[in-house]
Amino acid sequence: MSQALDTNAILHVATWGVSSLGEIAKERLDKDTLDGSFQVAARSHANAKALWNHWDASMNRLEELAKLLPRKKKQLRTRLAQDEVDYDPGERFLQIVGPTMEKLEDVCDTIAKKNDLIEDAFSDFEDAVDALAELIVYASRVPKPLDMNDLKTQCLPLISAINTVVEYKDDVKPRDPYLNHYVSIAEAASSLLWVISPTPVKHMNDFKRIVSIYTENILASYIELECDPIHSEYSQHLNDFMNILAEYVMREHGAGLKWNYTKGAVPLGYKAATALSVQNAHVLADFVLIREGSLQSVMYYSELIGGTLWKQMKSIDDVFKEEFKLICLAQTKQKPSSLAELKMLFMPTMHEISAVMKVADETPMDDRCDQHVRIVREAVSVLTWPVVEDITPLNYVVDIDSSLRPYYEKFQIYYSSAANNGHVHLLWLNAVKRLMRDLRFYVHVHAEYALEFGVGHTTEEVPDALKKRELAYEVATLKKKNADKVKHFKIGEKKGSMFGKSLAV
Repeated sequence: MSQALDTNAILHVATWGVSSLGEIAKERLDKDTLDGSFQVAARSHANAKALWNHWDASMNRLEELAKLLPRKKKQLRTRLAQDEVDYDPGERFLQIVGPTMEKLEDVCDTIAKKNDLIEDAFSDFEDAVDALAELIVYASRVPKPLDMNDLKTQCLPLISAINTVVEYKDDVKPRDPYLNHYVSIAEAASSLLWVISPTPVKHMNDFKRIVSIYTENILASYIELECDPIHSEYSQHLNDFMNILAEYVMREHGAGLKWNYTKGAVPLGYKAATALSVQNAHVLADFVLIREGSLQSVMYYSELIGGTLWKQMKSIDDVFKEEFKLICLAQTKQKPSSLAELKMLFMPTMHEISAVMKVADETPMDDRCDQHVRIVREAVSVLTWPVVEDITPLNYVVDIDSSLRPYYEKFQIYYSSAANNGHVHLLWLNAVKRLMRDLRFYVHVHAEYALEFGVGHTTEEVPDALKKRELAYEVATLKKKNADKVKHFKIGEKKGSMFGKSLAV
C-alpha cells in the first residue's frame, strides 16, 4: 500500500495498542457500546503480531490495485439510477481513445507496406472499438438487464469483431517475424471484453501486462524486423492505448459497466424507488436490520449444518457486534487524525475477524465443512471496509464480492449433486449471497467513499427509524398492489352511478 506503514511500524503500533487499548477505549467509547471489548487490552504481543498479520493479509490482496488508483475526485459507481448526464458516453469514449488510435493507424499503414495483413487486422480492431462504443451508449440508456443473456446478446457485434482480430493471430506461422504484432493486437482486442467482466479493473490490468509482454518481444526482435523504428512506435502506441483504456475503465466503470445514466434514460419509477430507500435509510438501523435479518439466516443454516462451520459462525456474530460498536462510535466522535488512529479503533473488530480466519486455517481439507469455512473466511474480509486505504469502501466490497464467485460456483456444483444431499447447503449458500448483497448495498448508501464520523445518530433513534422503514415499505406495497385499481375521472366523462343512472362528472 502506497501510504501504508512499514511492517516494523505496524508491529510497533500494534504492540503499543494492545497494551494501552483499555485506556484509549475508556476515553473514546461510551460504556453502552463497549460490552467487554476491554478484554482486547489483555492480549499478548504474539497475539497482536498474529492479528496484524491477518490484517495485512486481507489488505495486501488489493495492494497492487490500490497503487494504481490515484483518485483526484469522487466517482459515481454502478447503481440503479445514476445522476443523469447530457453527453453521449460513446462519443466521449471515442474522443478519449481516438488520438492514440489515429497514431496506431498511421503506424500500421507504414508497416502494411511490408505486411499488408497488419493493416487489415488493425481495421478489424477499429471495428471492435466502435462496437464497444455502441455498447457503452446502449448501456447508458437502459436499466441493467436481470438476465445476463440479454447483455451477451447485445455484445455479439463486439465479440464477433474481436474474434475476427484473433483469427489473424491463429493463422500466422510460428516463425513469422510479425507474429508478436498479431498476438499483441489480438490481446488488445480481447481486453475490450471488460464490459462483461465481474472485475473490469483487474481484467484490464491483466491484459495490459499481457500486451506489454508481446510488445517487448517486438523490441527484442528488432534485428529480425530490419531495425525499422516503426516497430518500436507500434509497441509504444499500443501500450499507450492499453494504459488509456485501463484508466478510462477504472475511472468510469470501476465497479462494472454503468447502466441507465444518460439524460432521459431512466424509466418512470426507478428514481422514486431509489429515493424511497435512501430517504428512509439510517446508518445504525440499517446495520441492525442486517444483523437481525440476513445474518440470522446464515446463522440458522450454519447451525443446521453444524461442525466447524457452526464454530466459525459464532465468531462471525462477534465480528458484527464489534463492527456495530465502531459505527456507533463514529456517529458521536470526530474523525481520527490519522489512519493509524482509525486502525486502533478497529482493532476489536480485527481481533474477531482473525478468530474467524483462524478456524478456516485450522480446518483440514477433508473436513465436511471445508468449503463452507473457506467461503466465510473470504467473505469476512468485506467487514474491513471502514479502514481500507487508496480505494473506496464500495470498490473494496465489490472486489471482495467478485472474488467469491469462483467459490460459489464450485460449492454449487458440488452440492447440486443428489448424492451429496445438498439442499440445506444450497440454502446456506443463498443466505451468504444475500448477506453479501445487503452489506454491499449498506456500504453503497452509507459509506461509499469513507466511514462518516460526527453525524450524530444514536442507538435511541433505531426503533423509530425501523418503524419509518416498515411504514414506508407498507405504503409502497399498497400503492403497487392497487395501482391498476385506481380510476381517475375526467371532467365531462359519463360514469354510471350506484343507482344505475348516468351522471356527468
